[in-house]
Amino acid sequence: PFGAATLAELPREGADWVVPQCEVDTRRDLRHHRACSIDPPGCTDVDDALSVYADGDSLQVGVHIADVSYFVREGSLLDYEARARGTTVYLVDRRLDMLPGLLSENLASLLEGRDRLAMSCVWTLDERLNVVDVWFGRSVIHSRHQMTYYQAQAIYDDAPTPPGVVAFDDTETKAVREDLKTLVAFANCVNAVRVSRGAVELESAELRFETDAQTKSPTEVIHKQEVPMMRVVAELMILANSAAAKATHRAFPGCAFLRRHAPPRADGFEELTQLAAAQGVSLDCSSGETLNASLARVAATSDADVTTLFKGLATRAMSEAQYVSSGSISPEAGFGHYGLALTYYTHFTSPIRRYADIIVHRQLIAAVEARANASGHAALEPVATHLNERNRASKHAQSRCGEIYLLWLLREKPIIEPAIVHEVRDDGVVVFLPSFHIKAPMRLTDANGCAIKELRESEFDELPSPDGTATWVQAKPCVGVEGTTAVRRTSAKGIDVLDIIRVGGDVERSYSLLQKVWVELSCRHSRTYGPKLDLRILDSAHHTGAREAVAQRSAVQASSSVPPAPASLSSVMRHVVESQSVSESDNDAFKSDVRDRTRTMHTHAKRSRRNASIAVTETLSRLTLDDASDDWSSSSSDERVVVADDDDELWIPRKAR
Repeated sequence: PFGAATLAELPREGADWVVPQCEVDTRRDLRHHRACSIDPPGCTDVDDALSVYADGDSLQVGVHIADVSYFVREGSLLDYEARARGTTVYLVDRRLDMLPGLLSENLASLLEGRDRLAMSCVWTLDERLNVVDVWFGRSVIHSRHQMTYYQAQAIYDDAPTPPGVVAFDDTETKAVREDLKTLVAFANCVNAVRVSRGAVELESAELRFETDAQTKSPTEVIHKQEVPMMRVVAELMILANSAAAKATHRAFPGCAFLRRHAPPRADGFEELTQLAAAQGVSLDCSSGETLNASLARVAATSDADVTTLFKGLATRAMSEAQYVSSGSISPEAGFGHYGLALTYYTHFTSPIRRYADIIVHRQLIAAVEARANASGHAALEPVATHLNERNRASKHAQSRCGEIYLLWLLREKPIIEPAIVHEVRDDGVVVFLPSFHIKAPMRLTDANGCAIKELRESEFDELPSPDGTATWVQAKPCVGVEGTTAVRRTSAKGIDVLDIIRVGGDVERSYSLLQKVWVELSCRHSRTYGPKLDLRILDSAHHTGAREAVAQRSAVQASSSVPPAPASLSSVMRHVVESQSVSESDNDAFKSDVRDRTRTMHTHAKRSRRNASIAVTETLSRLTLDDASDDWSSSSSDERVVVADDDDELWIPRKAR
């Protein structure tokens, strides 16, 4: 909990606080722009909103971020508390906020239907969606709608409104759909530039659970359904982050607060290279572009779960992104973000849950107002170290909490999942579980060295919980078949194989590297070591549960209109384009429609540029694939998503976390 002295610094009006007129007078008033937030279901700490506004023959696309720095004054008790916490920690059953709930869920949050203070980044686009100007500054916005990803996707696709969501009227739905079309097209252009520069998009998993309202015990693992709109929002957030980094570094080259992701170690991909060789693919990790190409070749020749394994391992091979003050890095080493293929990157878009973003907001305001930065390099360097430690601890806590809840669920409800053989051992295999991004050993021989048969029927012992309120299940011990053995060998292609050999020398079955198998996950209880994940291999042709799981998975993949793990945002957009039957001529028609919209919409009187927010004009010529410049003054942002970092990259938003 927050201390009384800290809470005393919150606005006295409490939940009745409204934007003061003095702030309206000194900020850019963007309340006439149709701003909407797009977040996960249940999100209450709304950091960002997006807008599209037609202004004459041009369009303005805005990313509006909660102006937390207005409420959290530098040097205040609230500031010290937020800095000490460093980040909001999202656990399965609770959220440990960086800021008091009055700010994170109300006054600072960009809620629907309320005037709110924001830090805005507004790009002016020409009719071909090229960026011709970018503006940063403090603003006042009014969010029209608080949408979920699935609601926004349904509006874009002209599909039925998701259950439990109140539909807009026809006029508003059409207007929002046009805005979403512009955002999708712009995001796709930006993404194409980043992909051409070698941006790497990898994968990681996030364990989420449904829990019992009373006992808080997990009842189901939630597999997040990905829709293209998630990547559109992520792309625009990354673009804003990169623009903020460039602006602050230009103003304060010796003490800009940046997010640096160093290139991976040369030996970091050894394991991945060996696995790729097993697939007949030569892995080239010399750059992000060649790594992407190698992973694409793996995807073209492999099962989707094998591709997930490769992307997961590539993620782990990456170095950890770090907060840095630019004064601590030599120009030769560079400040870039390897995974995003960006020369400059920072965190700007989530100040409600990350203290680093508050620092960047303060620097950006100082840059816009052309005044000195209050915090120099000497003050920022220890803060960067502290925030790196807090961020690392937060990720570790979230990961461990997810693992505990998974075991909690498995002790009452075993799960059947596909797995990929990741390593072959003398007595079994190590498998990778794509649904959870977990590696775990699975013994295929008993204590006497006899080979264990694939289960055709699950067998469990029932155990009372220590408090007697529940019944736990535990897989019965497996006994190997007398006379059978497991023998490890290397195939003619150099692939590790484990043969299960019957009496007489016949090979009954084999397990090779990257082979898909079906396993049953349960929890083994131990008073000495605590709960432990227990895996049993199944006969997928005869085990009833495995057959049902295979059929269900096949049905889901066949009916899914969106690829579950697209290689890039561009591929997602290509899929959307194909599903919408958009040809080159249709694209021209879209641009013509943009021109028509900008010419027919009522133009609003231009607001004066006020003291606290001046125009930062940068000519960004030709936001196209042939643009090879790394400088914002002559190109778009040079960035791309990688889940080697935490949630700033293709963590597809976990704002509800």
